[in-house]
Amino acid sequence: MQISTLGPEGTDSEYASHHYSSIKKLNSKVKLFPSYKEAADSLVKGESDYFLMASAAADFSEFVFKLPYRGKIEISDAFVFPTADIVLIKRKGVQKVKTVLCYAGNAGLVAKEKYKIVDCKSKSLAPTECLQGKADAALTSIRLFDKDKFHLVENFGSFKMSWNVFRKI
Repeated sequence: MQISTLGPEGTDSEYASHHYSSIKKLNSKVKLFPSYKEAADSLVKGESDYFLMASAAADFSEFVFKLPYRGKIEISDAFVFPTADIVLIKRKGVQKVKTVLCYAGNAGLVAKEKYKIVDCKSKSLAPTECLQGKADAALTSIRLFDKDKFHLVENFGSFKMSWNVFRKI
């Protein structure tokens, strides 16, 4: 039994997948992918039994209503599981934050009139890309806040999130 979802390691998607496996007593392996699209493709190809996705994902409707997924996969279950605290962090040495890396699904937390938003595939990748100089700050999970490399700007807290479990039709 395998659940495919968004990686890298440490994403809320990974934690939600393990939670789902536990409450349903599936004893499943969680396979992480660089994008929800690749995770969904794994289900379509028969390489996974389930595909798990957050309802807040920017491209959620693509997997429900549009080709190539329409008629191939469907939502078979849903549940609520909280995210880790979402935090805005800045690289050490940055005085004034001008640019913020964030995943489109969470971009609403960042004041667009105050910062230039730089798109990132996952909030779990944001700290690494921030350290590479792609932006001054990153919107990410508290799990990835490294006090040796970043300063905390703001903690937005945890959010109750609905998660969708897809299966192949």
